[in-house]
Amino acid sequence: MRILLAEDDPYSLRIMRLILESEQSYEIVAVSDGDAAWRELDGGVGFGLCIFDIMMPGLDGLQLTAKLRGDPRFHQQPVILCTALNDRVIVDQAAALRVTHYIVKPYTKELVLRQVRKVSEESPAMWAFEPQSETLPRLGVSARLLRELFQELYADLGLCCVELAAGPPLNVLRVNSLKSAAVNLGARSLALRLSQLERCVAARKFEELPAQLVAVETERERLRLHAGLQEAVAPEAADKSADATGPAPAAPASSDVPAATAPGATGD
Repeated sequence: MRILLAEDDPYSLRIMRLILESEQSYEIVAVSDGDAAWRELDGGVGFGLCIFDIMMPGLDGLQLTAKLRGDPRFHQQPVILCTALNDRVIVDQAAALRVTHYIVKPYTKELVLRQVRKVSEESPAMWAFEPQSETLPRLGVSARLLRELFQELYADLGLCCVELAAGPPLNVLRVNSLKSAAVNLGARSLALRLSQLERCVAARKFEELPAQLVAVETERERLRLHAGLQEAVAPEAADKSADATGPAPAAPASSDVPAATAPGATGD
């Protein structure tokens, strides 16, 4: 799960990050204020969870959460608020903003991880794909065009995975382009996987590439199911199918050509 962590205190930020990174299934994006957190969210690549400190410069945790709730893209975004203030008024304000959980400092590793695991278990697919009923009006396109865009992305992803599996040269710009397409089409978890693949390709971490490609292929299949696409047939599979059936039968003779007269047959 991808987690956005916003905390202005560098010590608290480091401690929380260490706690979260003790679970290898979490990818952490850390920023030091609410404005930077909003830019990350507005960038389009989804987060399974946001953890905000309440007292921050610029947008504080409550203001940032209120801004999320005012944006249709983030109505259901899980948010955990953290503070050193055990203030009843603040707790009530957080509840009114439908905050998922609330953690009072000092942090306890067991408590933090328990709250994060709850979010992971309660809403594992919330951020995977934007509902098409929301994608259509956001983009202002027809259902037919959206389906065509999904189909093109699905096909391009397959080609990209084949090219990367074949080895160098690795085209990081192509991966970045596909990530942008996934973001625009509301395929959040696919965009996340492509972001991870992009970093892997840019760093030329060849030993990690097979696992990254498997993760992208998994999300590609989820995209196919989300968009209701038919499974594409690989070109080599189509060639083998044609070979197995043998050559096409010869076309029948045209009825315009008169049949030969049998020996001994009389004419008129």
